[in-house]
Amino acid sequence: MAISSSRQEVIPELRLGIMRLSRRLRQERPAADALTPSQLAVLATLVRCGPMTPRALANSERIKPPSATRIVSSLEEEGLVTKEQDPDDGRQVLVYLTDRALERVEASREAKNAWLIERVGRLPKEDQDRILAVAPLLNQLALEA
Repeated sequence: MAISSSRQEVIPELRLGIMRLSRRLRQERPAADALTPSQLAVLATLVRCGPMTPRALANSERIKPPSATRIVSSLEEEGLVTKEQDPDDGRQVLVYLTDRALERVEASREAKNAWLIERVGRLPKEDQDRILAVAPLLNQLALEA
C-alpha cells in the first residue's frame, strides 16, 4: 500500500527527527563510558542474541567481517568479551559477553532511558500518548528487511 503524496511530504521531517533523536540518544550515556557507538552496538547485539561468531555479528550489525573482527578484538582487550571455540564447529569461535560488559550495556541503557523519560515527560499528556504509541511501529520499520 502506497502513501499519498501529501503524506510523503512529511517523510523528510520524520527521517530528520529520527536521525536527530538517535544522535542525541547516542550522546546520553555515562560520562566515563569511552566505548564507541560501534562497540556499544556489538555489545547490545550480544545481549539480545547471545554468543555469536564474528561473521554473524557482522551480518547482524550490517558491517564487513574485518570490521567486526576489529571491534571484537578491541572489546576483548577491554575485558568486555571473550572468545571460545564453538562446541558445534571447532573451526569457528563464539564471542561471549563478560559480566563487566553486561554492566556497561545496562548503565548505558539506563542513562539513555532516563534522558528519554525526562524529555517525553515534558510533553503534554496527549503528545506523550501519541509518541509512545508510535514506538512499536518504529521498531517494526527498523526490523523489516
